[in-house]
Amino acid sequence: MIDRVFAAPKGDSLEEGIAFAGSQGLGYELQLPLYPVDSEVMQAETQRFREFFSEFAGPLALHGPYEDLNVASLDPDIARISRQRYLQAIDLAKALNVRYLIFHSQWNPLHAAKYATKAWLSRMTDFWEEILAEHFEGTQTVVLIENFLEPVPEYIVKLLSRVNSSQLKACLDIGHTNLFSQCSPLDWVRELGPHVAYIQAHNNGGELDSHD
Repeated sequence: MIDRVFAAPKGDSLEEGIAFAGSQGLGYELQLPLYPVDSEVMQAETQRFREFFSEFAGPLALHGPYEDLNVASLDPDIARISRQRYLQAIDLAKALNVRYLIFHSQWNPLHAAKYATKAWLSRMTDFWEEILAEHFEGTQTVVLIENFLEPVPEYIVKLLSRVNSSQLKACLDIGHTNLFSQCSPLDWVRELGPHVAYIQAHNNGGELDSHD
C-alpha cells in the first residue's frame, strides 16, 4: 500500500519544488549537494533549508551524499571522511525532522568476489548498527539503503537482515535496476519483501542514469 508520495523535481528551484509539492499535498525529497562542503557552508545550508521548510506541512525525505564516498573503505582516511559527510547529512536530517534519510548502498562490482562481498557486508553491518544506536534511537526517522550498481537484490537483503532494525530499510530505485540489474523491479520487490519502505520512480533509456 502506498502511504505517501514524495516529489523530487529535477531541474526546478527549491522554491518551485516546494510550491509544487505543497499544492499537490505531497511530501518532498531534498537532495544534498553532490560536492563536499565544509562545516560553515553546511550550517548555512541547514539554516536556509529550515527557513524554506518552516511552513511546509508535508513529510520530508533527504537524499544523503554519495559522490566518492565509502564508509566501508579499507583505507581509514577515506572511511573517516565518508563518515564525516554522512554525519553532516544526519545532523541536517535531525534539524529538519525528516521521515526518511536515503544513502546509497556503496556496493560496487569490485565487491563481486566472495571475500570482498563478505568484508563489505561485515563493515557495513558494524557501521549501521553503530550509527542507528548513536543517532537514531528514540527517533521516527527511517534510514534507507538505496540500490545503485547491484545486479541482484541479495547484497542489500543480507545487510538489512543482519542489522534487523525497523529504522534501516530499503529504497528501491527502479531506474537503477533498469541500468545495472539482471532482475526486474518486480523481482527486486519480491526479494526485498518487507525491507522495502520507499520506491524511487525515475525513468531512463537504459544507458545513462539520466532521471528523465
